[in-house]
Amino acid sequence: MAERSSSAYAENAVDKAIREAEEACQFAIASTPEPYRGFITLINQNKRVGGSRQSPQYATTRLPYMTVDGRIKMARDEHRVSGSMLTIQTTFEPVGDYMVCKAIVTSAMLGTAVGHAVVNFGGSGVDASNPIENGESSAIGRALGALGYGLFGTGVASADEVLAAMSEQTRQRIEAAKPPAEPVASEGQMGLLYGKLKACGVKDGHKRALLDFAYGAGLSKQGASELIALLDGEHTLPPLLRIPYVRFLVKTYGLDRKAVGEHMGKTFNHHDPTLLDPEQFLALIEWMIADSENDPEPDDIYLPGESGESVQPMTVPEWMEYIKATCESCNLSVDALEKWAIAQFGNGTVNAMVKLPREVYNSIRAMDEDRITQEVHAFLEGKQPQEALPY
Repeated sequence: MAERSSSAYAENAVDKAIREAEEACQFAIASTPEPYRGFITLINQNKRVGGSRQSPQYATTRLPYMTVDGRIKMARDEHRVSGSMLTIQTTFEPVGDYMVCKAIVTSAMLGTAVGHAVVNFGGSGVDASNPIENGESSAIGRALGALGYGLFGTGVASADEVLAAMSEQTRQRIEAAKPPAEPVASEGQMGLLYGKLKACGVKDGHKRALLDFAYGAGLSKQGASELIALLDGEHTLPPLLRIPYVRFLVKTYGLDRKAVGEHMGKTFNHHDPTLLDPEQFLALIEWMIADSENDPEPDDIYLPGESGESVQPMTVPEWMEYIKATCESCNLSVDALEKWAIAQFGNGTVNAMVKLPREVYNSIRAMDEDRITQEVHAFLEGKQPQEALPY
């Protein structure tokens, strides 16, 4: 019976706290003149209403606060109507290890009030980008609160200040909950890795950049040890690093991903770097580096003949190779892209496509890959694309 009574008391305490908080919110809104009600912010807070230290009882309530700009508007409007002087001055000064903003508000009607706020350099939220401005706003808000503007029985802090404090508390809890960072790889480990990567065919100037690219979050001591063991005795990059190396070269040298896929298709009959034997993989890397220096024109790759004249008919295999390379780049199936191209520019057959004038070929090749993808999907009414190239 005693347990039931205690439970009922706890529930009543929660209900009472919520009811009283809601009444305070309604009173704050009703007692605030209409032009300033939009500056009121109702902020959720947890209030302890009972229980023990080991098992406290909390109620989630809403409490009213006014933003700094609302307080400034109230003060300016009141002094303008009465013809009284209002001045706001701010200064910054060091206090211990912190920089503090001091705001002095002088009112011919109400006297002088002072507000202080810490400039939270390196904080979160607004403080991450505008710590000085946020500190100044908080100091002004507190000074105006001390003069009685925007007070609802919840203290002189403004809504801006309360929300910023809650955001910082949340950030600190998240940081505290994070697992400790793993020790980073030592210089000795990195030097050993560089030597092993070079033995696997990674070019000079690429080794550190490749590791940074493959391990964006940083290489830990444990990760470095595992990678050293993996590379031990190897003379070609393992699959774990092959795809990152190809991606790194594509990005670093500004290569056309479609051209790389086309080269692999013609040379190796597939597009997966992890399936190449050591000699083939090194040959691919050499070609990618050399190709970035040559930078052939698109016409050198696809279309012979002079601009403006009808192109010599493509053979069906040549056209299919072009379709295949394009669909790989656009993450589409060959069948989907071919059907769309025939419907757009041909007469319904593959053979008709290889006899089109040069202008039509150019119109397809000039289209942005995103546009091709969108048009194909629209043509197929939502059919899903096939898996993209491995790299």
